[in-house]
Amino acid sequence: MQQYTLELFRKDDSRFELRVLDGTWLTFPLIEQAEIDALLVLAAQDYRVNAPDLEQRGQDLFNWIDRHSNGWLRRVRQMQQPMTLVLDVREAGLRHLPWELLHDGVKFLCADPFQWFTPLRRVTPAERKHDWQPQKRQLGVLFMASSPEDVQPVLDFEAEESGILQATARKPLDLQVEESGSLQGLEERLTERADSPDVIHFSGHADIDKASGQPVFLLEDEVGRCAPATPQALAKTLRDANSAPRVVFLSGCRTGESSQQDGMLSFSEQVVTAGVPVVLGWALPVGDVAASQAAAALYDKLATGFGIAEAVALARQALLENHSPYWHLLRCYVDGSALNPLVAKGRQPIRRHNTPQQFLDAGGRVPVCARTAFIGRRRLLQRSLRCLRAWQGDEAYAEGILLHGMGGLGKSSTAARLIDRLRNSHEAVVCYGGLDETALVAALGKALPKAQSLLNDAQQTLEQRLRELFEPEDNPLCAKPLLLVFDDFEQNIPLERRKLGQADYHPASLAVLHTVLQAIHDSQSDTRVIVTSRFAVPVPRPCRARAACIARTRKPCTLPT
Repeated sequence: MQQYTLELFRKDDSRFELRVLDGTWLTFPLIEQAEIDALLVLAAQDYRVNAPDLEQRGQDLFNWIDRHSNGWLRRVRQMQQPMTLVLDVREAGLRHLPWELLHDGVKFLCADPFQWFTPLRRVTPAERKHDWQPQKRQLGVLFMASSPEDVQPVLDFEAEESGILQATARKPLDLQVEESGSLQGLEERLTERADSPDVIHFSGHADIDKASGQPVFLLEDEVGRCAPATPQALAKTLRDANSAPRVVFLSGCRTGESSQQDGMLSFSEQVVTAGVPVVLGWALPVGDVAASQAAAALYDKLATGFGIAEAVALARQALLENHSPYWHLLRCYVDGSALNPLVAKGRQPIRRHNTPQQFLDAGGRVPVCARTAFIGRRRLLQRSLRCLRAWQGDEAYAEGILLHGMGGLGKSSTAARLIDRLRNSHEAVVCYGGLDETALVAALGKALPKAQSLLNDAQQTLEQRLRELFEPEDNPLCAKPLLLVFDDFEQNIPLERRKLGQADYHPASLAVLHTVLQAIHDSQSDTRVIVTSRFAVPVPRPCRARAACIARTRKPCTLPT
């Protein structure tokens, strides 16, 4: 896309010079402050999603630029080429104007399906730039949803994750999810990574705090209550984690809204000022469906190797094609960096994390739903992950968790999602059904070929071998802590007892499970255990396995037929 820059340079207390960068800087006659104030009232006052005069506002903006630039904007449009208009918003209130509504009298510029157009709001000096080159790999996106228990309405953020996955099913995108919904959880995940994600996507409620008049994103604390986060707190989290994403998408209401009355900068603009090159937000409250559609279209294009400006333009067009009234609310703030593609064009290897297949290989008959169909369990995932990631001595710590409840309610699917969420930090080993020492050693040996000799050492007890295998420091046999999943553990109850609803587990099976938990406890390892069963499972002290009873939800997990 051809890029042009428009700015108003203050000449004195009451006049501005309009400048346009079109190869070289073009300058035009001075504009009085009163004319700019009139434009602000005309175009920005009472701006709302379904205002009846959106076309007229857009034409007023177009005609104002065209008149003060001696017809420059109309001449550029007649060249019939995709274009990006960078607006320096540091002066004269340009940040408040809905530039997405620019209308040439025939159509909205953003609505042209061939001559793509997108406005970008530059909020820092032009010389402050980041330089990056497209990478020959998958697009890396870290997705964090927040929906505090004490904030209504509950957001359908799982549909947003599902929409992104479906839109990019055949595209090179690696979408990882941070379930905590908190800045602390975000910092921990970013610190775990060897590199920064290309994009961090926040999905949740956002607002303007009435007391301070400042924008906040409604994140969560460690128990799921509302913990409003400021732009400064988010920027500090990124700095403390030594993470430098190229793009942050603040998919929450009013994250792109600034205030003309008190000079408040939008959440998005403040994050750019703090050092993120590109930040997207919404100017007004936005619907869940529109937010999901825009995100899916954006990441579809970014993963294919489109530049950022092109991807934003096409995301907005996706909303227009779906007749969404929110299409003009998407705002893009930049720092002046060249908006090169994040990943290179061309066929990139698509690395799939096929967690359900691990379960099917283990048992051959266990239906586990795909990520795109798994909905309605976020709070369970959140609490389970808090436990599985805790250190010994933490209040939430346990050697493992037990997912129990009736069949067909998603215990195995929940375990699969937990494996997926922990894939960066843990190596998963799935043991299906009947369990004894031979079955455990075989499963571990298959996953860890280097540990075969240790696992088959008859001179040591099972607990001694496991303690050595779980050793957390400089372990040559096991590069990462294990996540041991004992799926369908009720198979270790004799059938006749199971039919009577009696949880009489075979003593040998319980002994193996208890040995694993004790070895984790004694070695102080980060290895953890997940058990799925229709019945509760006894665990002797000092070990703990936090229990979570899975019942039917308003939106149950959908299993494939």
